[in-house]
Formats: sequence, C-alpha cells, structure tokens
Amino acid sequence: MTTSAVFFYEELIEGLIKLNKKLNGKLQLFVQLDAANGVEKEAHKLARAGARQAFFGFESVVSSSLDDVGKKHNKPNYYKKIVSAFNAEGIFVNSGCMFGFPSQTPQEIIREAESFSKLVDLPHPYAVTPLPGSRDYEEAVAKRSLITWDPNWYDTVHCVNDWFDNMTVSEAQNAYNNVFCYLFSIKHILSGPPGLRMARLKSGLYGRILAELGRFRRDQPYHFMMDSLPRRTRVWRPKDSFCGFSLTAEDLRKKPEFLASLST
Repeated sequence: MTTSAVFFYEELIEGLIKLNKKLNGKLQLFVQLDAANGVEKEAHKLARAGARQAFFGFESVVSSSLDDVGKKHNKPNYYKKIVSAFNAEGIFVNSGCMFGFPSQTPQEIIREAESFSKLVDLPHPYAVTPLPGSRDYEEAVAKRSLITWDPNWYDTVHCVNDWFDNMTVSEAQNAYNNVFCYLFSIKHILSGPPGLRMARLKSGLYGRILAELGRFRRDQPYHFMMDSLPRRTRVWRPKDSFCGFSLTAEDLRKKPEFLASLST
C-alpha cells in the first residue's frame, strides 16, 4: 500500500489491526510506502496491522544524482530516520536503489552500493533505464544516446543510455554488475542486524534462488523484483520479446530513423 494513494488509509489500517488481533498476530503484510516526511510515525500502526516488510523507493543516497533526473522530492538525509523507526518495530526494510546517473563514476557507484547496504536490510539494485513513454526516453531519442532498440535489454539491469559524463556505457555496466554480485552475495545476505537477520536471509536467498534458476551470471544479472522466474535465453523474437512493457506504434515508426542514426 502507498499511504498517499489510499483514500481510506486510516480506516484500512484500523481494520487490519482488528483482523490481526483476531488472528492472534498471524497476519503478515508486505507494504509499500512513500519516503515522505512523517512516514516513520506510521511504523507502529503498521506493525500492529501485521506488516513484516516495508518497501521504499529511496533510489539514491546522493542528492545530486536525484537532482540529475528531477527527483527532488526524495530526501536522502531523512532515510536513516525512516529505516530506524521501522526496524524498531521489527519491520524488515527493503528498497530500490538506482545506479547509472549521468554524473556518476564507477567508483561512486560502488561506494553508493556500500552505503545502501548499510542503510536498508535488503537493497534491490536497478540500472537507470529510459523506458518508452517516459521523459528520459524522449530525451534519449532526441539526443540519439540510446545504444540499442531491442526491448529485451530495457529490463533495468542493463545500461542502454549513453548519457554519462565520467564513464563509458561499458564501465557503467561493469560497475552495476559488481554491485549486483555484491548485494546478492551470500556474505551480504547473512549480514545485518541480528533481530532481522532471519527475514533478510529468507528474502535474500529467495532472490538468489530465482537468479540461479535464470542466469546468475555477472554479465546477465537478474533479481526477483523484476518479474517471476526468468528465461534462460535472450533471443530476439518479436512475438515474445517484450519484457515488461510494449513499444507504441509511434515508437516503431521511429525505429528506421533510430537505426539510421547509429551509422552516422
């Protein structure tokens, strides 16, 4: 649930608290919340309602990176307060974290991953991806910075936009792959606060198993927030190659122009 999007939020939470009480505390919820001011005050109520895990889209702990893509509503200085409040109620916190912003360097990507791993119980790494229909996508098309038209690679674990100031696409991808392997390593999964270690172990191993069933290779990462069981192969076949989104008719009409731009 997202607190800002549920109109009858208070009524819903009170109802869940009553239901959880009837079930002798056996209700287990996974909630999604905005990292907004005051959200830490909801931790106690959500714990009483049965929340065991909470997902926040923190995205980055570096303000300048968020400014690069217009996400000024996220406040990195506020994240630790949110996580501490939810952990204090026994709620496991995981978060999406994005890597591959224009001004980043490979070293900064690694450092930010280390910071994220200390901040939340289970980070989910994403490569910044300009999905069709977004402002970033339109800007990338206009600047001719996309390196592939194949939608198979727009899966949020591959760098498809050559918009970096301080590194190449290859360097960005290599840094992301290092981050992915680190965050889903057994060593990292087994670390963390003792009180929440079992929750972290279960969630981390689940993601690790899904990745192993697919293609847990350094050059083709896969994490369980992307989809269900992954495909083992990556073959261009128009009828089944759209992974998570579809191109519009207008996008397809632009394809010849895009391909022509690559040869100029």
